[in-house]
Amino acid sequence: MLFVGHLIGFLVPGAVTAWNGSPVRLLVLEAAGMTAAMVALVGLLVLIYRRLTDERLKATSRFSDYLAYATLLFAIGSGLWVAVELRWGSSWYTTVVVPYLGSVAKLQPDFDLVAPLPLAARLHIGSGFLLMAVFGATSLVHALFFPITYLWRPLQLVIWNRTRGGSSQ
Repeated sequence: MLFVGHLIGFLVPGAVTAWNGSPVRLLVLEAAGMTAAMVALVGLLVLIYRRLTDERLKATSRFSDYLAYATLLFAIGSGLWVAVELRWGSSWYTTVVVPYLGSVAKLQPDFDLVAPLPLAARLHIGSGFLLMAVFGATSLVHALFFPITYLWRPLQLVIWNRTRGGSSQ
């Protein structure tokens, strides 16, 4: 939900700015964003705990997986910092950050647009870029692919070729 919210602000900034024209709608959007961030934080902490305590997951984990989790944790934490300290982010995001991201998308980044932003906002933007750099090298990349073919494929028959102790038969 957080990614979709950021994406909507990037793709249709005028609509978000118009939505935020009403104080009630602005409060609703900000509260929804804060709620989504808190849910994401709790979910991420549960995933981190599971990866650190489940022996099967620990055995298949790579450094890049831990780096992605740390980056996600930092991105969510800095986003919450922005939400608490720099109010009405959904409004200034569309007028300050979106033009900067547009310049990055055109491969002509205009750092002057984000230079005056407070540290929390610059760290949050940087964590997004770091996450994009790390994401493709992790097992988290599977989140981008919805396994729709699983809906109509036949059931899979699993045949074990080893005994429970791990030795071959």
